[in-house]
Amino acid sequence: MEFSKTTSRLAEFALDQARGRSGSGECKKTKAPPMQPSPSDGIFKPTWSSGTDGFHRCRGTWPPPEAIEYETSLMECSFGRWEGLAENEIKRRFPQEWEARCADRWNCSAPGGESYADVHDRVSSWYSSKSFEGAVIVVGHGLTLRVFRGIYLNLPSEEVFELNEPQDGFIELRCGHSTFVEN
Repeated sequence: MEFSKTTSRLAEFALDQARGRSGSGECKKTKAPPMQPSPSDGIFKPTWSSGTDGFHRCRGTWPPPEAIEYETSLMECSFGRWEGLAENEIKRRFPQEWEARCADRWNCSAPGGESYADVHDRVSSWYSSKSFEGAVIVVGHGLTLRVFRGIYLNLPSEEVFELNEPQDGFIELRCGHSTFVEN
């Protein structure tokens, strides 16, 4: 299933976050200890995302471009005909579809888009096909990363909705646990 992506109105907000809202184009420094890259380290990135530009501006000299694997399975969720619309616009233009989605967030998708179950299937398929060695960084958008964390932590779908989407740090997944690391 192929989904079209458009640049979200939030793209500039994401770039501001990547710049640390300083406006200077410099990236925020994290409080996390620096990672020491090794030959087995890698980054998995979606092939397209509104955050791609910010990621490339802020990654500095590590990792080298050859260590980055762009992965279509990690693309943000497609919201189909709802792409680029604010919630109040969706409610006004698609009232029945909105109600159906609210009643079953996991299985019901936006018209022409994906459901949480669809995202779970594609991310789960990718994750189960990989064997990870060394440090791995997975970069993506909130919903997709929330689903990925649910897969990693083996959570039921109801608990995936409860996972936060921090905008001021990152989530470290290690040894079956999830830890928030503040920027």
